[in-house]
Amino acid sequence: SLTIEDILIVGSGAGNDVAAANRFNIKNVDAVEIDPVIASLGKELHPENPYSNSNVNLYINDARSFIKSNKNQYDAIIYGLLDAQSNLSSKGGIRLDSYVYTVDAFKESKKSLKEDGFIYIGFFVQTPELGYKIYKMLETTFNEKPLVLKSNVNDRYVFISRNSKNTNFNLENLKYFKLIDFYEKNSFEIDLSTDDWPFLYMPSKVYPITYLSIVIILILSSALFLNKIVKIKKVNFSFICFFLGAGFMLVETKCITEIAKIYGSTWMVTSIVIAAILIMAFIANLMVIKKVKLNNLQIYSLLFITLFIGYFFSKVAFDFLDKNILNFVLPVLLTLPLLFSGLAFSKELSKLKSASQALSANILGAMLGGFLEYNSMYFGFGSLYLLAGIIYLFALLTSKYNNILAIKL
Repeated sequence: SLTIEDILIVGSGAGNDVAAANRFNIKNVDAVEIDPVIASLGKELHPENPYSNSNVNLYINDARSFIKSNKNQYDAIIYGLLDAQSNLSSKGGIRLDSYVYTVDAFKESKKSLKEDGFIYIGFFVQTPELGYKIYKMLETTFNEKPLVLKSNVNDRYVFISRNSKNTNFNLENLKYFKLIDFYEKNSFEIDLSTDDWPFLYMPSKVYPITYLSIVIILILSSALFLNKIVKIKKVNFSFICFFLGAGFMLVETKCITEIAKIYGSTWMVTSIVIAAILIMAFIANLMVIKKVKLNNLQIYSLLFITLFIGYFFSKVAFDFLDKNILNFVLPVLLTLPLLFSGLAFSKELSKLKSASQALSANILGAMLGGFLEYNSMYFGFGSLYLLAGIIYLFALLTSKYNNILAIKL
């Protein structure tokens, strides 16, 4: 028979899954909940007081972050109803739970299982494609078709994947769920969620044409609005500041999503990224005040180098770095391009006679960059670095053109 002594529950909420585990006298239960308020409500109000048991260890953390950093091995990893229905930010529609349900995340969970351990995922499947997507991600991870159970009363499904084929379950006498073979007999057009494309609720990659049409309307409206304030004209419009603003937004988005992938989708992580961005902006301004001499070619060369480094590290794992070193290095490494982008902007600002013209162009560019983030819904987040590189190249070329024009005049 299957012996279960150590389990991990992610998305433990107010403690219902923990209470169920306690009824079976599980020896050790690690419970992870991202929201401290929900966890505290469970401690105070749950009738079974599940978090008070000595065998239960409660952690306030992101599920992905905990699994990645924790070294314990479990007989079972239980995924509670992690469907947060909330966005990590406005950046490309990433949700709080997006990085929990990817092939990369499931592979990390698999490493935390004992030899005969298994993953149990409870999920409300709103469409057949969504259920098939989870089914195929687990099949890809474990190289074996998962077991699928469906509730008798609603659309709650349970997906079970085993680390070993020798792990057997007795599912014949279940009262509220029944074993189904729907996904073995049917297939749907889907793309698997990965860390680069973590859009669980999109069945497949479809370019967001509807977003594009709204984006065009908003950009035109924004340009008309700014024109009434600062009288935008072709002769005094700073295309350099425009492109720098667009590139800035793309790099900022990539920073947030990349660090969320490593440390989890918590508001503290977002705050750290924003703080790192502000520090880079401060250093850029300080370098300008101290009159650090860097010409345009040097600034943009360093900008492209740091962009490439960020892109490279987004494609490889960070396991070779000590965690304490990584905590410091990663935010600096990912936000470093913004330091040189800030230098380029300050350099351009010093040349212009009107700060309002530079800022209006920069804001308009930032809006464009924000809208371009939605390209990640088709191409993935890695493409944002490439897109930012192209936009910064336009800034460099525009800068070169302006310099040549100034010399001729």
